[in-house]
Amino acid sequence: MVDGVHLHAVDKVEGMQVPNARET
Repeated sequence: MVDGVHLHAVDKVEGMQVPNARET
């Protein structure tokens, strides 16, 4: 699956509560 696109959108929303989401 496309982690780059998925994480990019998630990083904007969960980025504030889950800063490690981008590293996952």
